[in-house]
Amino acid sequence: MAGNRPYDPSFAERVVELASGGLFRDEIARELGASLTDLDAWSNQYPAFAVALADADTATSAWWNRQPREAMSQNKPFRATIWAKVMAQHYGRPGHLPRKPADKPAARPVAAVRYDIPDNGRRRRKPKPRPGG
Repeated sequence: MAGNRPYDPSFAERVVELASGGLFRDEIARELGASLTDLDAWSNQYPAFAVALADADTATSAWWNRQPREAMSQNKPFRATIWAKVMAQHYGRPGHLPRKPADKPAARPVAAVRYDIPDNGRRRRKPKPRPGG
């Protein structure tokens, strides 16, 4: 089923051009004044647009993968953590390891222990009487 917006054959070229700057599909759709549903409908209806969309995905991936290499080769600052989180979110992986709720340690059983201390020849003190007993 086609989207609500009409397809223009120039979109195929424009999609690859926008992706060459690192834009993802949702950003490309926004630039074209379309939605992701429109892009999917157009790619199903027009084989040339489907090819262009695949080329655009490759161009986007290449742009993002090139960023760390260019920063290193030109001795520019590079925020690897931000880059990694963008990549993780875009490709469906969490940007950080999920935190597990801290499990409360199980209460250890109270062990009643009796020590037998050998007699060393000294007189033992008498225990103080316990209150109430």
